[in-house]
Amino acid sequence: MFYISAMSAITKAEEQFIKEQLGLYQCNDREVEIYLAALGSGPSSIQQLAVRLGQNRITVHSATAQLVKKGLLYESRK
Repeated sequence: MFYISAMSAITKAEEQFIKEQLGLYQCNDREVEIYLAALGSGPSSIQQLAVRLGQNRITVHSATAQLVKKGLLYESRK
């Protein structure tokens, strides 16, 4: 099982700043949404993020793979 991790909960001002910074990495809206969800939930499986966001697991997996490739998230096996 893969686990995605970034940081912990953030403020609205921090969220806006992060969105602006993710734009510099050419993140699309879905990647931004998933990144922020990962920030809010801490270490999570792809399935957990998909359920939290109400999105398809394959869609979330694809977007997280792009975020990992960009160096914005990391995957680890538990």
